[in-house]
Amino acid sequence: MSYGSPPPMINSGLVSPTGQLPAGFTPAASSPASASGGMGMAGPILMIAGAVNQAIGSFYAAKNAQIQLRMQEQNLLFQQRMSNIAARQAEFQAQGIMEAGQRQIGAYTMQAGAAKSQAKTQLAARGIQAGKGSAAEIMATFDLIKEIDAMTINANTVRAAEAQRMAATRARVQGIMAGASARSYGLSAGAISPGLSGFQSLLGSASQIGMQMQSAELSSQRHHEIMRALEGTY
Repeated sequence: MSYGSPPPMINSGLVSPTGQLPAGFTPAASSPASASGGMGMAGPILMIAGAVNQAIGSFYAAKNAQIQLRMQEQNLLFQQRMSNIAARQAEFQAQGIMEAGQRQIGAYTMQAGAAKSQAKTQLAARGIQAGKGSAAEIMATFDLIKEIDAMTINANTVRAAEAQRMAATRARVQGIMAGASARSYGLSAGAISPGLSGFQSLLGSASQIGMQMQSAELSSQRHHEIMRALEGTY
């Protein structure tokens, strides 16, 4: 038997001189380090799950915004088509009013001519010459009334037709504005990329996750070093 200094574990009182460990003693070299490493990795894992959920939310938020813009675009395109239809209808009505006015003027002119002829016949039956004296004035009055009434009919016709043409112009302008707005909404919708939004969200979280994982790794390494140091003291 050597008389040198006893082994450290014997001096520490954890191991008996016979080499047996005390009852109930369990070595704790790896389990605390493993537990600390697992706890250190839990944070990054939760951050990754949160980043994925955030990316999914960003994707669907961008997709919803894109759908809303497309709906606005389609509504404005529908308004443009309806405005163009209204403009064509108003122009068609204006042309119809003008044609109806011309027909009305023609019918009235015929009626006025018939009335003038009848008046001449009546004057002739009485032995009065239509081109002289008061008879000539009567005939001139017929012509004047016919011209005034024809001009009145034509003026009313033009006013009604122009009102319809103004309505057509307003409808065309509304159609042009709706088309321009639709193109703007379409460009805005095309500029949105749901996939890119999700990727940017993940990219923004990547640095934080990397730092957390690095911190967890360093923490795990420190725990391992501490445990190895503790093991070396026994």
